[in-house]
Amino acid sequence: MIGNIILLGLTSLALAGEPDVFGNYFDDSIKEVDISLDVAIKACLQNGNTFADKVKAAYTKCFGEAYDFDDLAADSDSKDSDNDGLSDKFEGNEACFYKEMGWVAGSTVKDEVIKADLVGLEESLKTKFDGDIDKCASWSGSFGTRRKREAEEIKTGGNVPSVMEKGKAALGWL
Repeated sequence: MIGNIILLGLTSLALAGEPDVFGNYFDDSIKEVDISLDVAIKACLQNGNTFADKVKAAYTKCFGEAYDFDDLAADSDSKDSDNDGLSDKFEGNEACFYKEMGWVAGSTVKDEVIKADLVGLEESLKTKFDGDIDKCASWSGSFGTRRKREAEEIKTGGNVPSVMEKGKAALGWL
């Protein structure tokens, strides 16, 4: 009797198919791996440990211990003085982060500090990165016409360095 119940249970599991959780596992269209920023930095830079600690300290001070996309979404309805789709609070956190990293002082970009932080990056990437930093550091900061909220509909008046208009990744480095 007990054997029949066990057999019936196993048969029902086999007939039910795989659990839904395996849908994403077997989906070949998913092509990304989620790793922590800490791991990425340490894997890409010779001075990775030092830089990772610097990033973590600045990020924690300015955004908080566990800031994530849920926090960003929660702030999406907050005040947005410049109508760029990012809350004033987020932009303040971002400005704090750059200041803590030593990448800006007032409205001046500290390009040499930024470049020094990324020493150890693979040579061709570092050359491109340094060139992009030079272009951004010499840019006036004017986006020309107003930026729309939808990422696909950004309009510029031709004042933006081409490096700022590439793809959806941060300046095309990722």
